[in-house]
Parts: sequence; C-alpha cells; structure tokens
Amino acid sequence: MSRVDFIFRTQPLINTPDGILLDFLNAEVIMSKKEAIMTALSPLWLSKACQNCQKFPQSQLSKIVKNSIARIDLHLHYLQQTFGINLIPKTQTNSAPVNIDDGISNDRRFDLDLLDSGCDSDDLVLDNWQ
Repeated sequence: MSRVDFIFRTQPLINTPDGILLDFLNAEVIMSKKEAIMTALSPLWLSKACQNCQKFPQSQLSKIVKNSIARIDLHLHYLQQTFGINLIPKTQTNSAPVNIDDGISNDRRFDLDLLDSGCDSDDLVLDNWQ
C-alpha cells in the first residue's frame, strides 16, 4: 500500500497570529500535532480531495460534503457559545458523527459506508476512521 508524504514546516514569529496558534498547539496536550492538522484540514478539504480523485459516486460524495458542512457548523456554534458571540444563526444540519467538546474535534469518524467503495485501498487509507 503506497503512502503520501506531506511535510509542513514553518517558523512564524511568536507574536504573530500563526506564532500564537502554533505555540498553543505545541504546549497543549489536546491531541497530537498530526491529529490536530488532520482534524482541521479534513472538514475544509476532504470533500474537494474526494471529488478530485474521481472515484466516488455522486451519492457518496454528497454525504462526505454534508458531513464536512456539519462538522464546520458544529465548530462555528462551539465558537459562538464559548466566546458569547452569536453572529451565525443555528442551522438545521444532519447529525454528523463528530464530537466537539473542547473546540478541537479529535473524533475524526466518518461513516465507512461513505468510503467503502469510493477509492481502492491503495487510494484511501481508513486507519483512524472508526
């Protein structure tokens, strides 16, 4: 089974927004750096990646997109509740299999039914997706 090599290295100044964020992630033990990066990237880019690989039927791609939207929606509402800023009205989204309890979702579960027949096992590794 082949793997994707993805390397990210940055050294922002500590007093910049990126520096503050990365310093927080370095100091916190909420989750591993890998998990934090994948948790943040997944709702924003997984749908486009699945569309781009052209191996998902439209019905599965639609479910993946809805799951991503639901996860983003949950995080928006977490931010509103945590900081007392209600700029975005509560929307009706499908119940996504996610758990946001501390602002960073460390539960990256997707329905495997969405992914079972989408890509070959060489194209889509499902470890850590329960």
